[in-house]
Amino acid sequence: MKTKSIYACMDIKGGKVVKGVKFADIQEISADPVALAQKYEQDGADYLVFYDIGATVDNKDIFYDKIAEILKAVNIPVVVGGGIRTLSDCDRLYDLGVRHFSINSAAIRNPALLQEVSAKYGSDSLILSVDVKKVGAAYHVFLGAGKEDTGLDAKKWIEKGVALGAGTVVINSIDTDGVKEGYDLAMLEILTENVSCNVVASGGAGKIEDFLEVFRKNKKVTGALAASIFHYDLVSIKEIKEAMGTMIDIDIDIDNLKFDERGLIPAIVVDAQNNNTLMLAYMNRESLTLSIEKRLTHFYSRSRQSLWLKGETSGNYQHIVKIVADCDLDTLLVYVNKDGPACHTGEESCFFNIVYQDEEKKDAAFSLAKLYDLILGRKENPGEKSYTSYLFREGRDKILKKIGEESTEVVIAAKGDDKGETIYELADLLYHSLVLMADMDIQISDILAELAGRYKG
Repeated sequence: MKTKSIYACMDIKGGKVVKGVKFADIQEISADPVALAQKYEQDGADYLVFYDIGATVDNKDIFYDKIAEILKAVNIPVVVGGGIRTLSDCDRLYDLGVRHFSINSAAIRNPALLQEVSAKYGSDSLILSVDVKKVGAAYHVFLGAGKEDTGLDAKKWIEKGVALGAGTVVINSIDTDGVKEGYDLAMLEILTENVSCNVVASGGAGKIEDFLEVFRKNKKVTGALAASIFHYDLVSIKEIKEAMGTMIDIDIDIDNLKFDERGLIPAIVVDAQNNNTLMLAYMNRESLTLSIEKRLTHFYSRSRQSLWLKGETSGNYQHIVKIVADCDLDTLLVYVNKDGPACHTGEESCFFNIVYQDEEKKDAAFSLAKLYDLILGRKENPGEKSYTSYLFREGRDKILKKIGEESTEVVIAAKGDDKGETIYELADLLYHSLVLMADMDIQISDILAELAGRYKG
């Protein structure tokens, strides 16, 4: 599954951020696009998109001075569109630091422009923006801020634009623009049928679920663009990213999997936090579909010949993160975040009966997750002579004091260029940090999720 990106869009007119509904009733949102760009970057946007609608409609030059300010103020990719009429316009933007050019009207009037830009700057830099509205049973391309029907079939134009070099297509639905009732999924399905490049959905987002839905229901869509809900603080980009983190990543179509003569496929469940194997069960098409839909593991019982939900009676649910198939497409690995033990015996994993073990390597499976579980055990079942239990008894101030001391020891060791001592002190610092996490009920997965949210790929 390709990386999914969030595009924060700002329509610019007269140097100010504006927004309308269905490309009409334009209202000023902010007099300072630079400050808004910084806000969206801090909130987690992957791309900032600036459409100079004044340059397009009023046939004016692009707001170069403001673009230069924006580029100095932010570090994430900036897309500029509106008013780009020639390759020279792209050259001037490139000199300012712009690396993504969005072309709309000019491409319709001069399709060769797409070839010129792609040839000079590459297809990754070229974005074809298409304003689409339903006319009868067809989808037409519109110009002039949605006022001029070109009569062009949107599907054919998009396919032509990609053939001419566009590496990304932004499909703007005029019918849903600013309405906040969700992306036009039916339109996107039709228009992206034969498109293999990146597709960005635009127009209609009103809630977090709209972003998740467009990514789940159209695998061609790699980006979702929105404006109004960000401008009016209805939803934050951070909230969307957190919700996207729970989306299931399944790397192959179910129809391509090889179920056995009973209609079953083995599913090996793996802890997504530490890659430990938890259990083996079987899925049929129905249970696999349910698992993806509900994001909880559902299996097929061969003895009872019925579906069952893991955790339904014990509460030890398994929340699916990712499902992958092996090279032969006849076995699944299901990565999960678990609410409790996988085994009915109470063991974390069903695989605990050791058949053979190399005594010299029996401790090789040590992990931070195991250390954290041990610390949690000392918290829940204190040992009289346990140092960890002692820290919990003394309280958080004691734990914080130790973290401060160990941090200082790390600095001293590193300043002395003593690698061995630095490793030793870092281990102490990490251990005491895990104790603090246990005391505050912070999971390792919480830290990983925070780091993942900062990762820009």
